[in-house]
Amino acid sequence: MAVNREVAAHAPRTARRRVVLFVANVLIYIRHAHLVVRFRKRVGHFPNVAHPGEYQELIFWRKVFDRNPVYARFCDKLATKDYIREKAPDLKLAKTLWVGDRLDDEAHALLEQGAVLKANHGCNFNYIPARDRLERAAVERLARKWMRRHYNRRNYEYLYSKARRTLFIEEFLSKPGARMTEIQARVVDGEPFLLSSTTNQKTENERIAYFDLDGNRRREMEIGEDGWEDDGFEVPASYREVIRQCAALGGGLDYVRADFFDLGGELYGGEITVYPTAGLSANDRKPDGLTRTIASRWNLRLSHFFTVRHGPLIEVYKRALLEALDAEGR
Repeated sequence: MAVNREVAAHAPRTARRRVVLFVANVLIYIRHAHLVVRFRKRVGHFPNVAHPGEYQELIFWRKVFDRNPVYARFCDKLATKDYIREKAPDLKLAKTLWVGDRLDDEAHALLEQGAVLKANHGCNFNYIPARDRLERAAVERLARKWMRRHYNRRNYEYLYSKARRTLFIEEFLSKPGARMTEIQARVVDGEPFLLSSTTNQKTENERIAYFDLDGNRRREMEIGEDGWEDDGFEVPASYREVIRQCAALGGGLDYVRADFFDLGGELYGGEITVYPTAGLSANDRKPDGLTRTIASRWNLRLSHFFTVRHGPLIEVYKRALLEALDAEGR
């Protein structure tokens, strides 16, 4: 009888919570209709943003609700370098050689020497002369195109709006006879739980493999992806140093992807990514697939959203979401 009374007492609270989360989701759909439609087309179903469970839904939730000032720094490439210097001063970084809003003679001279041109306020703003050298006029047009773009708008990656739109040039990391390998760590509260290793980044010969923290291959995340299987692929020995650095870089954060570069055994810091693939990657339905693994480890309770006071309506929603997480044991 006591158990029945307890269940009856919780029933109204459960009903209220469901109503609040349902209404919140409807309001999100109205406010961000174009994003919902794009999500449906790219991921394959309509999202539950107010009560996120899947990886892509969690990214959508972050876009709408999380205004973590630390994540705003991560959306600014130059500010990210400053953050890494503060948190992990012994981690090497590619040297910044020039910063400006328009390319000048000094900038072009550096590019002629093989340095890399980037834009500060978004992803995939990279010109690498060593891979595809352009004429000066073409580089100028490319830089102007980057500077006109408001990267945050298309997919509502809001925190990119806080980054200064500027160009910068950094050294091209290379060493004779050494292979460049990117190592990406998925991190919650300073603890990585999954590593990936990539060679020939952003080329048709790109290869990627996944590893656990002991360096063992996670092939179940690669099967079915064109070009991902490579029996000779091994994670660089520096992955242990990656694990150590993640403790400094990701402490207190609900989830980020930290990128590193291994150049012939030397480890360099890279970007720290807040909105990987804009949260619009195709849904991974394999039992131990990448997106499911990340979603199961993402600690939403550590998000900045839960640490600050909001207006009355958002506070009602915040309590409902916390109750839902409690009920699920998340």
